[in-house]
Amino acid sequence: MRMPITLAARPRCFGAFRSMPYSSRAAYDGVAEFSIYVAGAHQGRGAGRLVLQELLAEAERAGIHKVTSRVFSHNAASRAL
Repeated sequence: MRMPITLAARPRCFGAFRSMPYSSRAAYDGVAEFSIYVAGAHQGRGAGRLVLQELLAEAERAGIHKVTSRVFSHNAASRAL
């Protein structure tokens, strides 16, 4: 399974995501864990949502049917996505 790695850049890189296999067990084929980074100057302006939308589109094209991530409970912006 191809794992997507994408940078979002408009006009400069403001955010990125990376996904990786959730587990090497066959039961988790098609499941990926992901993380998103948004540069400080672009936080609170919709950049994270744009990057997440691109991640989900890339994941679907790669045959991934479920994505998961871990978020600290105090990270309200990430929880809002």
